[in-house]
Amino acid sequence: MTEIKGDWDLVRVEEYLDQTKFPLRFSCVSSKGYPLVFSLWYLYEDGLIWCAVQYDSAIAKILRANNRCGFEVGPNISPYMGVRGKGNAKLVREKGSEVLEKLIERFLDDTNSDLGKWLLSRKDTETAICIDPKWFYSWDYSQRMR
Repeated sequence: MTEIKGDWDLVRVEEYLDQTKFPLRFSCVSSKGYPLVFSLWYLYEDGLIWCAVQYDSAIAKILRANNRCGFEVGPNISPYMGVRGKGNAKLVREKGSEVLEKLIERFLDDTNSDLGKWLLSRKDTETAICIDPKWFYSWDYSQRMR
C-alpha cells in the first residue's frame, strides 16, 4: 500500500500525475554511493509510474544493481505544487517500445516530429522503467502565493 502525506489525498495526487506534463525528476544511487538525478518523461497508469530509457543506459545499469528510487514532479515556476515520492523500480524490456510511443504522444503530441522519429528509430533497444510508489508527499503553495 502506498503511504500518502502532504496537502493532497491519493485521488488528487493521481489526478496531478495524470494531468501534469512536466518531466519527472528521477533519482537513484550509483554503485559508488552517490545520488544521481535524471529528468525523464513519465506516464502514471494504474498506480504505477512508467518511463523509458535505452537498455544499456546508465539509469538501467544502476537499477539492475539497486532498484530503490525517488522521484518528483513539479514546476519550476509559481505557484509551487507537486508530488514527490520513493519506490522500487524494475526494468520491463518487453514494454519499452509501447511505453516510448505513449510518452512521445503525451509530451510531443504526435510521433511525426523530428525528435519523435529519432526516438522511435531506437525503440528496439528501449526498456521501460516501472516505478511502484511506496510513498507520496504532495505540496501546494497556491494559497500562500496569491
